[in-house]
Amino acid sequence: MALPISAPDKIRYLMLESPIGEPLLQMLYEHDESPVWQYLFSDTPWAPYLDESPVVVQTTQDSDLYKWVLKKLKANNEVSGLIIETEENLEFVVNWARARLTVAFDDVRKGLLRFYDPVIWHRLKPRNIGEEGRVRQVIYWYGSALQGRWLISQNPEPVTMAGTPVLESGQLKRLNLTCSEPSNYQIAI
Repeated sequence: MALPISAPDKIRYLMLESPIGEPLLQMLYEHDESPVWQYLFSDTPWAPYLDESPVVVQTTQDSDLYKWVLKKLKANNEVSGLIIETEENLEFVVNWARARLTVAFDDVRKGLLRFYDPVIWHRLKPRNIGEEGRVRQVIYWYGSALQGRWLISQNPEPVTMAGTPVLESGQLKRLNLTCSEPSNYQIAI
């Protein structure tokens, strides 16, 4: 599936991390003189891990940065993440993502949900919440560089938002997080 065609100046939001420990911000500044971005973990319980935080970047579809990121996402090497389409602003996207970072896995366990990883996003099978969703699409590369493909989640909601975000039992199974003995530790997937 090819990426949907839209206006070249259309704003897109990139939720990115560097899986191989490369300095992601340095790479962004190599492709854009003044990228507009925020750390995802800022102002969250995960702020102590800011050095490992993904970044949310605002860009346009015709920018060099966006074109570079598409190549890197498809190559599955230096950058992984999601492309978010919405009519909202960067602050909305960051807050939307931060609200879904810490999830309850069961009655006892809570942890970081790395939903910005395309493999995890795919296993979550986000449901389409229709017109009430303000995130219109999430686009991600799934699979290897040679045999993968672009996939789109329409009006996605990756978790159940009721107080603390919760994973459904089917999601836990797909993420291999079911266990017979609950424990009192935080986990990150």
